[in-house]
Amino acid sequence: MTDDQLTDYLDAACEVARRGAAVLEEWRSRFQVREKARFDLVTDADVASQRVIREYLKQRFPDHGFLGEEDPSSQARPSPDAPPTWIVDPLDGTTNYVHDCPLYCVSVGLQVAGEMVVGVVLDPSRPELFAAARGRGA
Repeated sequence: MTDDQLTDYLDAACEVARRGAAVLEEWRSRFQVREKARFDLVTDADVASQRVIREYLKQRFPDHGFLGEEDPSSQARPSPDAPPTWIVDPLDGTTNYVHDCPLYCVSVGLQVAGEMVVGVVLDPSRPELFAAARGRGA
């Protein structure tokens, strides 16, 4: 992977986290809550945020894989020989979001050849963005 590719991946992760967070904020007053499993909630906001994130990444990187928290069909961990794979939790802290506690975020990572190379966490309630790339620190 080149330095330019790593920069492109990091920029995309930051952009997609912002887009996912914007969706969460749009849904603040109108979401519905369901239970995926006992003590495991999902809202319309989770699903909508993930949809926006997935669509953006698929358009920008059509050959990349996608593993999303809200997509039960994509829960297998990518193997080291898998294509670059985006790993996303579109609403990390759903219970806090549901109860209007401002401790939730959008989490986006990219795994390439079995190694995490990019990670972004965006807290839309503050707003604070934390980003890291392999060899560049955070």
